[in-house]
Amino acid sequence: MATDLDIDDLTYLVTHVFCPLRLPSEDDHSIPNDLALSEAVFSSASAYAEHVCDARKPEWKHILKMLQNLSATVDVAELSDQQVESQLGSMDIGDANVYLIRAQNAAVVFRKKENHVLFEAFEVSPTTEAVMGAQGKLVCSYPGPAIKIPDDVFEDDAFLSELVNFLVHMNDDRITDALPVTYKAGSQVEETRDTVDPRYVTELLTGILRGIGHPADIVRISKRIGDDVVYTNALLPWRRSSLWLVIRVALQTTLEQPEALGRQTYKAFMIFFMHELAQKAIEGDMSSELLHFMSTKISRRLMKLASSAPDWLSCTALKTCTDIREILETRWKLVQKAQSMSPLWAPDELDYSRDTQLEPSVRCVPWSLRNPSIVPEAALDDFLSSDGEFFEDAYLAEPYVTLYDVEQAVGQGIDDWLETLAEKYSSKARKAYKNNPEDLGRADPYASGLLARSTFGNFGNASSPQVESLDRLRRAYEYICDRHRDSQARGGWSVFSNPVNDNNFAVRYYKTSDRLKTLNSRIENDARRAREEKLEELRRKNKEHAELGRKIAAQDHSDYYYRGRHSWRRCHKCQLETKRRDMTIDLHEWPLPALQISAARVVFELGCPVSFNMWRSATFHLLVDLCSSPQPEEPYILLDNYSALLPYHEKHPRSRVTLASDTKPFIISHHKSTSIPTTRKHVCVNNGLDFYGFDESASIRASAAFKEADNSNLCAYQLPLGAYRNLQKYLKSTSHTSNEVISTCFLPKLPDKLDHLSQLGEWSWHRDLSDPLFCDAMLGELESLVLGVEANWLEGLTMSMVSFLISRLLTSNQSSAVKTKAHKLLRKVREKTFSWVQELSVKVQDVEDEDIRGRLRDIAAICRGTFDVDPEHMREQLSSPRDVEILVSCAIFIHDSTPAVLTGIPKESRLLHERDRRLSMALEEILTDRIWGSNEGINLAVSSVWPAYQPGSQWRQLEHPNSRWFSCQSAVTDVQQSQEVHFNLLDGTLLVEGKPLGKLPREITGHYVYKLIFESRILDVIPGNIPGMEYTTRCQISGWQVHFALKDDELQIMAEKGGRLFELIPQRKLEGDLPTPLVDGHAHWLNLSDWTIEVRPLGKRWEHRQENWQIYLAPGSYSMRRGSAMLVDIGSQTWTMLSNILSPLERRDNIFVMFSPYQSVQGISAPRLVVELPRYGLSFFVDNDGDLQSFNMRDMVCDKNQSTGTMFGLVNQLVFRPKVQVPEELNQRCVLIPDGDVSFKRHGHHVRIEIDTHSPALRRVTYHTYKVNTELGCLEGNVNLTNQLYRAYLHAVTSSGCSTIP
Repeated sequence: MATDLDIDDLTYLVTHVFCPLRLPSEDDHSIPNDLALSEAVFSSASAYAEHVCDARKPEWKHILKMLQNLSATVDVAELSDQQVESQLGSMDIGDANVYLIRAQNAAVVFRKKENHVLFEAFEVSPTTEAVMGAQGKLVCSYPGPAIKIPDDVFEDDAFLSELVNFLVHMNDDRITDALPVTYKAGSQVEETRDTVDPRYVTELLTGILRGIGHPADIVRISKRIGDDVVYTNALLPWRRSSLWLVIRVALQTTLEQPEALGRQTYKAFMIFFMHELAQKAIEGDMSSELLHFMSTKISRRLMKLASSAPDWLSCTALKTCTDIREILETRWKLVQKAQSMSPLWAPDELDYSRDTQLEPSVRCVPWSLRNPSIVPEAALDDFLSSDGEFFEDAYLAEPYVTLYDVEQAVGQGIDDWLETLAEKYSSKARKAYKNNPEDLGRADPYASGLLARSTFGNFGNASSPQVESLDRLRRAYEYICDRHRDSQARGGWSVFSNPVNDNNFAVRYYKTSDRLKTLNSRIENDARRAREEKLEELRRKNKEHAELGRKIAAQDHSDYYYRGRHSWRRCHKCQLETKRRDMTIDLHEWPLPALQISAARVVFELGCPVSFNMWRSATFHLLVDLCSSPQPEEPYILLDNYSALLPYHEKHPRSRVTLASDTKPFIISHHKSTSIPTTRKHVCVNNGLDFYGFDESASIRASAAFKEADNSNLCAYQLPLGAYRNLQKYLKSTSHTSNEVISTCFLPKLPDKLDHLSQLGEWSWHRDLSDPLFCDAMLGELESLVLGVEANWLEGLTMSMVSFLISRLLTSNQSSAVKTKAHKLLRKVREKTFSWVQELSVKVQDVEDEDIRGRLRDIAAICRGTFDVDPEHMREQLSSPRDVEILVSCAIFIHDSTPAVLTGIPKESRLLHERDRRLSMALEEILTDRIWGSNEGINLAVSSVWPAYQPGSQWRQLEHPNSRWFSCQSAVTDVQQSQEVHFNLLDGTLLVEGKPLGKLPREITGHYVYKLIFESRILDVIPGNIPGMEYTTRCQISGWQVHFALKDDELQIMAEKGGRLFELIPQRKLEGDLPTPLVDGHAHWLNLSDWTIEVRPLGKRWEHRQENWQIYLAPGSYSMRRGSAMLVDIGSQTWTMLSNILSPLERRDNIFVMFSPYQSVQGISAPRLVVELPRYGLSFFVDNDGDLQSFNMRDMVCDKNQSTGTMFGLVNQLVFRPKVQVPEELNQRCVLIPDGDVSFKRHGHHVRIEIDTHSPALRRVTYHTYKVNTELGCLEGNVNLTNQLYRAYLHAVTSSGCSTIP
């Protein structure tokens, strides 16, 4: 093949001639590609002529002439009438000319016979349906109709001129009724992804010629067409070259003419052409897969030809296949060689002793300290911002206080800013109150108030003990039930129902809205103007197309050539032809649906009333976001993204419901434009969208949004896993009977759950609480219960239940006698639980026990829970200095006993704490009034937790935004100076001179270094007694006195024992200096006496052990030792060399390299250099011969040849061989392959496979061991199924389609 092909042309030819398994995903046709194909075939035919015997060469010259003429006609997109007429007029007997009529998807062949010309026509590319519907290859018969034309007619100049004119125009003209069409939204549009009907050539032209000739009886051929339709995110699909089919049909039908060279010659030439193309592919260094596929196809064709193939062709083709095989083998050897390569291992070049000297990068920098600051609070008035941004900022700072303020405002009425806070509040509340059914139960009725109080969900499960919450819930519930009954009366129809008819809310509203009708008229008027402009553009382009046709007909192609080809870029006629061929016009799609009521619905959505829009969004937020978990959908387009209607869309920023369509609009589909010339009906089309209601936020259809609206799981306590988990369903509602529960397992009915309302508007389960006799008896029983448990502080939960029941009774009963008795009993419970608090506070100081501290926290919360009554009763309960004393004292105990992060405490304790946090916010105003009225209560409370406190100045409230803080100055005494004292009403923080009294500040307990060492433990501290340290633990921790200081967010911890002082080095300061396993999970203590750092496991962080690693910080000489072993520096040459060898298994920072210069006591030399892989549980040592030998696999050393003879391209493997050298056939090598996530990608002429073992970090890694069986040429694992399947999977991803791998 003498033709020079660039890589793009070569790729195109190989793809379309050989049709490999991997095909392009979009159309790759172009005129230059067609020209390259035709010239390549002609070049091969010319070369093949040298092998045709002299007697047959005249016949082959007809083939060469046909291919040369075909190549001349495909040089440009348009057929030249002069060129075609010249070719047809100069035909001799035996000649044939073939023409590809592109625009008609047809080809015609003219054959010159003795007294007539044979005309043949056939379809070039089958339809998409025929190709994709065929099982295997599509069998087609060629040619189609054939007509004999007498010579006297064919040679007539007028006839020939008209025939040529017909062919030339058919090659260019797009005839509308022959184009493939599809129907979309009632409009007929061209289907550009299908093929044109060739009937204007195969039927019309054939019928015309039949009138002057007669049908011919010819020999037809059958071909199995290997075509395909492939596209991914492309306008046009890939189809096999139509020109290649024309060439093959023309060649085969010509060679199989009577007395011609015959079918065997055609098959031989195909082999020869493929051989030459394969030679070009070899020169182009194409991929191994393509070369292998080409070799296989050539071999298969040669085998089918068998003995009929000429010897020279067999030798030539076999040589090509051999060349390909040699290339593939050479490439494969390079892959094998790369696999066998091992990193440099030269132990003789290493200096172990030198490499044990650590780089002096470990630094212990002294830290200065900072003073804690008071966090300011936000005023409620600040929430009244139009955009709600302050809500977001306040929530980030203090989420629970912010939510509480909103809830209180809801109770007072916030219609002015309801719209702004509705979704913000409910989404934040659901996040903040997660796993707390009490707070979620309260949030639901608040959300229903915020969310326009207008939805139909299941709110009967909300937990809410207070009158105002119950009343709010009752009103929402009644409204919802009414709405639901109305909907059911209408057959389940609602404003969100999808069917569009005259009853649709949007349609009905549109009919009564002049504003929407005006909007509709504006859209239609604008659309009419745009359509008229489009029609004018259509007329102009059709006219321009015709004018270009006249200009093209009046010009000839220029004589510019480049590399032997016609240069269309420099040819003016070619430029005009390209311009005319590329002329298109965008479709005009009517912006509104054709059906009037559907259009009304769309117009309504474009100008949706704000009130309805916000109500709709609020409804979806409540019933979808809060009460259901629907499966999301992905529509093709939303109304918001439809460009034709964007100028008319007035979308509210908080709108979430819109219209969506699963069908594409014309303007973004592959039908968006059509070629010129065309007609009005193909340019002006109907709207292609089929709209339905859609919720953008949840990505679901509006009509299917509320099928399962239920919040019972959110508002019910969750039972832990275990024997009682099957009773969870009884906590979701109270509609069951006691017998139902007893039949499963005894579980008392919870009094805080709500059931359906009675006709009188009462909650069914609360009716008994309004009966004075029942309440009196109930209070008597509760009082007896209190007397029975008052001596045992382990009965805290019993007291909590008693106070809860009394609170519920006060909520539901209006009898003054009952209320008086209830208040009295509640105070009795408070006094008793407070005595428990005082008892436990003394015990926790004597015994450093976290269980006792947790018990103190819970009992203090239970004691404060006696104040948790309705607002109308709160002032009664908090009325005396004694009440203030108990409330404030317990608040301080709770604060001092609560860790910074609540995840470490039991679930029951966390619920008590969250309940108390809400109570603090509810009592803030009342407690403020009591403190302003009298300081006695708060002074008594402070004295109870700080005995040295002497009341001094009056307590004063700080200015906004710190109004939750009260401050005073203690009295001056002979031995004590005045100190400033602060108390926080909301969280119980007590500060003396800006520091917590006896507790570490939250900035320290919440610091990552503190949590690493102490987790959620709470420490009693006193002022620091070491210079620079702020706090010192009151009691020793495992025999150590610990000191703390904080500055610039850096926490400094020191520990003292036996006169020695240690400082904790944060892990982050050692990252990169030490192996990761010695950083993570360890505490690093710097001994300030001898400047050594001991690395202790976190589980033994307070214990000094000889087996711990220690870093010696001698001036100019840092080293790390454990016994006689010394750690090699992570940046040294020794570490680098060893980590490179082990890099297939482990990263360099996850290994240990240790050096031991000593000998064993038995006189046998111990391993001097040891390497450990902690995550694998593997260890190695460098033996006397310099080999890296395994401790785990006896007498096995790391092999310099890292190839197993299989799994080429696998990066993560380590191959071992026996220490004793044996003949290769007896060498029992093995390979370790880690287990992890396998990924692969192309790498050169093969693939690269990597196994990820680092997610999550420092996880234990399992590995598979396989023996290399050289005799059978395979890897042998164990009987474990996972081991065998993993091996099979790795074989699959590392395999090569071009080579046989063991």
